[in-house]
Amino acid sequence: MIEIDISDRGHLFPVRFVRRIAQRFQFGDEKRGPWIAGGIARDIYLNANTIRGDIDIFVTNPDDMDRLEEVLGNPFRTNTETKRLFYDDGQIIQVTHFVGVVDLEGLFRSFDFNVAKVETDGYRLRMHPRAKESLDQLRLDIEYDECAKLPSLYRVMKYLRYGFNPEPGLIDRIVEVIDEENDDY
Repeated sequence: MIEIDISDRGHLFPVRFVRRIAQRFQFGDEKRGPWIAGGIARDIYLNANTIRGDIDIFVTNPDDMDRLEEVLGNPFRTNTETKRLFYDDGQIIQVTHFVGVVDLEGLFRSFDFNVAKVETDGYRLRMHPRAKESLDQLRLDIEYDECAKLPSLYRVMKYLRYGFNPEPGLIDRIVEVIDEENDDY
């Protein structure tokens, strides 16, 4: 696990937003969570000053979803028993309970792209070692032995729009899976 001090990045809007959320709820326990991870942490590493998409908060305990609801207010949508969506200061916050994930390493194993395997509390970033390498090269790649399910073509396109370059064979592999699922060879 790589840890990077970002205490000097308070001038970035995403960092200020994360810090405000984290102050209202205890975040970042490596063993238990909850964790603010994925896109916003990735963008903070890349020094972005805007938030692209939603803010993802992951919990290991379903009771933490209720505690977050006390902090964030009523969700505007509940997709499933494991997902709730909130508005906060014009941003969408998605709170997800991943059944079976018990620590930060397990959370990262549940992610598809290496560039998403980043977590923050607004003062530090923690990331999977491959995440740093992939982010530094803007390379979109996957640890196939860890990834339970390949990402959708939509997710690939979203990351291409963000400026990431797919590793050789990634798109071919996803299309093969889509063909198999649709019996279209």
